Amino acid sequence: MKIGVTVWHERISPVFDNARSLWIYALESDGLKFLENRSFGSALPEARAEELSSAGINVLICGAISMPYSHALESCGIQIVPFISGDVSTVLDAYVQNRLNQPHFFLPGCGCKRRYRFRGGHSEK
Repeated sequence: MKIGVTVWHERISPVFDNARSLWIYALESDGLKFLENRSFGSALPEARAEELSSAGINVLICGAISMPYSHALESCGIQIVPFISGDVSTVLDAYVQNRLNQPHFFLPGCGCKRRYRFRGGHSEK
């Protein structure tokens, strides 16, 4: 499974729509492995979704995300874990341990108690 994380200064980028950097990891039986750092080539929702899809991303962990981007990603079969905040390594560790539902990972001010969602969760560790 490949996980994409939008990054700004080694933290989860606060807004996916404006993110410029995507770090890609592989979740394997022996843990997470960093694969590459990519810059987005386009700001258009459909083009970004295609970039992630062509990179083989299964799960995107990000901060706030607007509906056009969310719909475009979901139409490509990418699971979105939105409204997340924190240091990339801490967030990824929590994802692998299925602990991203803890309030200290919620993006401040996003109303995550109502809106936080895992679309199907993840089944691999």
